[in-house]
Formats: sequence, C-alpha cells, structure tokens
Amino acid sequence: MTEEKNPLEITKSAAEGGYGITFEPDSIASLSSALRKARRKVNGYTVEAVLQFLAEKGDPDWAGDLEFDSERDMFCVRCKEKAPLSKLVHRLEKRIADPSLMRRLVRAVPPSLFEDVVG
Repeated sequence: MTEEKNPLEITKSAAEGGYGITFEPDSIASLSSALRKARRKVNGYTVEAVLQFLAEKGDPDWAGDLEFDSERDMFCVRCKEKAPLSKLVHRLEKRIADPSLMRRLVRAVPPSLFEDVVG
C-alpha cells in the first residue's frame, strides 16, 4: 500500500532556497466540490484565486510574502519563509474540515479573480 502525499505538505526547495506547496487542483475534495457547486472549473488558476483570497483575508502582513505561480493542471505557492505558508495551510485546513465553510469561502471570492466559469 502506497502512502498518499498530503497536498498541503510544505516542501523545502534546495534549488530556490525557499518553501512551497504544490498539488493537483482536484486533490482536495471539499475544495473541488465547492468550486463545482459555484460553477467554476477545477484547475490551478481557480484554486489559486480561492487561496489567494483566503491568504489576503483580513490583510495580514504575511500574505504579501506569498508568491503564487499556478498552471492549469497544478496549484503552486512559494515563499522564502515557511511561516506564511504554515498560516495559509492552517486557514485552509479549517475550511477543509467543514465543507460549508469551504463553500462559503468559494462564494466570497470576487468573480474578477476567477479565470473562467463553467457554463
């Protein structure tokens, strides 16, 4: 039996000297479900919109340290320090644990942040 990788695992990048989180957009079921219910495509760009919105909620100082660099088939965020990524993961884990909070989060993202709409 192979162990599944935690999509929210923060990894250290030897090449770039920082930290990052990278995962396939559909690897977090509650987020994929919430995006579909909101009639959004599940891809790296839409996941980035949601997580960027989540990171910036309340305008914390650490949000500006995050560097988002997603592609259609991959979500990616990097940072020179590990702490801002840990704070983002903490915020997201609260929503993963409660699908209604995840749906509320996705609905709160301004439409202008999304690349595309299913429909």
